[in-house]
Amino acid sequence: MSVTSYKKLLFSTEYIPLLAIIAVAAFLRFYNLSGTSLSNDELSAISRLRFDNFNDLIWKGVAIDGHPAGVQVFLYFFTKIAGFNDFLLRAPFAWWGLFTVIVCFAWCKLWFGKWPAYFTASSVAFLQFPIFYSQLARPYSPGLLFCMLILYHFTRLIINKNQERRWLYWLRYIAFSVLCCYVHYFSFMFAMLVALSGFFILPKSEKRSHIIACIVIALLCLPHLPVYTAQMQIGGLMWLGKPGLDFLPRYLFYVANQSWLVVAAALILILLSVIYTSRKKYFNRFHAFGLYLFLLTFIIGFLKSYFGKPVLQFSVLIFVFPLLPALLFSRMGKLKVSEAVKYAILGIWCTVLLFSHIIEKKYYSTEQYAQFKPLAVAIKNWNNTYGHNNIQYAVNIYNPKYIQYYLQDADDTASIKLYRCNNSILLDSLFHIIQQSNTLFFGYGWSNIQNPPQAEEIIRLKYGDTKAQSLHFDSGIKLYEKTRKDLIPRLVLKDSANKNLLEIPYIPALKNALLRVEAEVTLTEISPEIDIVASIHSGENITYWSANPVNSYFEGEQKKARIVWITKLPDATAPDETLKIYFWNRSTAGLHVSNYAAQLY
Repeated sequence: MSVTSYKKLLFSTEYIPLLAIIAVAAFLRFYNLSGTSLSNDELSAISRLRFDNFNDLIWKGVAIDGHPAGVQVFLYFFTKIAGFNDFLLRAPFAWWGLFTVIVCFAWCKLWFGKWPAYFTASSVAFLQFPIFYSQLARPYSPGLLFCMLILYHFTRLIINKNQERRWLYWLRYIAFSVLCCYVHYFSFMFAMLVALSGFFILPKSEKRSHIIACIVIALLCLPHLPVYTAQMQIGGLMWLGKPGLDFLPRYLFYVANQSWLVVAAALILILLSVIYTSRKKYFNRFHAFGLYLFLLTFIIGFLKSYFGKPVLQFSVLIFVFPLLPALLFSRMGKLKVSEAVKYAILGIWCTVLLFSHIIEKKYYSTEQYAQFKPLAVAIKNWNNTYGHNNIQYAVNIYNPKYIQYYLQDADDTASIKLYRCNNSILLDSLFHIIQQSNTLFFGYGWSNIQNPPQAEEIIRLKYGDTKAQSLHFDSGIKLYEKTRKDLIPRLVLKDSANKNLLEIPYIPALKNALLRVEAEVTLTEISPEIDIVASIHSGENITYWSANPVNSYFEGEQKKARIVWITKLPDATAPDETLKIYFWNRSTAGLHVSNYAAQLY
């Protein structure tokens, strides 16, 4: 958009509704911007910024991640100027999200006219989906802005009315396409899909310029090729799983704030635009263009995730999200009602979106993701109240740097003895920490990670009372007070006969027992069909059965491993019950077990 366009935007009464939308959108994006904790993804990015040179940043901070270098490089230089302040880190991304509202209005007005542009801009401004990703220091906000800027300038080239400025549109189109390449791979795909469409939708007079532009874009993206190649070795996001056939309906409901009120309001508007409009031609080239961009982005992501390594999640479709309201409300300008009624309908739509966002969904008082800052605040407060020498901590998170970002005091970080506790080996590390701990209190926190229930059971063996807690979305921290001096097993079992079987009557005295099994296992080949099993038998009936796969303890080509498994057993319910602990080998692999023992606490 030119300076003249911005002046027209500011001083024309036609744009007063847009200015109101922008003002409210700014408030929604900047309000409480630093009030919540940085997310797991943001802290991951920050943890990969602390390098002394640019080369290390690229190969140790970008190549090991799944995103292009653009945002990481921006944060690297930005934090050297602004420092590590939550508000300042997120502010540029909020601004980019705000500018997106303006750009969406601009290209949608070129496509369908003023009124569809109003409804599109208000949807981007007030729906929770774009607001949320405007408040994160991640690639989504800048990527969305650059995609929309591509759309605006490419549309100018399609219309081809201003021959004097066409060179400027081409330069900007090239620049924003290259930026999309360096921000996110789905925004880069958006740029490629737009470029591909140019061979069919651009006027003949622009075809030569288009070919030159594509070559320039490709050349400017080449420097990122080595990083892209390194990242492709990592693969997709296997924790996502394959998308189901219900992915698209679930996505559409998600972007509607998961609110039936918003869905109903949108359907009413669509119905009005179909019934109370002229019967003139409805489908034009921009409808086809918008459907092409949205559907092909979704289909490519779906097929890649279904037949290959998963990459498709709701967040990556944000780059094509504004196309949805633009297409759905494309006939709102053709309603056979007065301008005043149209303004009233727009006001109702905005009111519904704001009501859903602020009141129905309680966006600003509801945690949207796992927290880290409140955990650090709790650690600081408890250390100040009870003394850091009287408390030891374990936190279950993906990276120690995520909590250390909020813990600047060396005494606070020194009291944390374990930073990961999400598998059997690490649970045993927690067990030994508890066993050796002499402090009066023990704190345990977790965030955005599998948190096995055995962790709390282990802690309660010695620290039975909960003194305080701070619980949050997919995260929390608890402070336990010591109730036992020593951690002594009720019963110890050893496989002295080398039968790979430990067996004992499961008497009521073992009520609420915590079972800890250890052994050294040697396999001729690694197989997922070998489990360590604990079962309780009553006559011919099995009243309890639990298993843990042995292959989870082996890494790479390793054939020998130490197995430690901790699990909670149920209450004894019958006098004739028997506890059996054994290795169940359903494979053809050879299995040898030594130093096999179990303790019940």
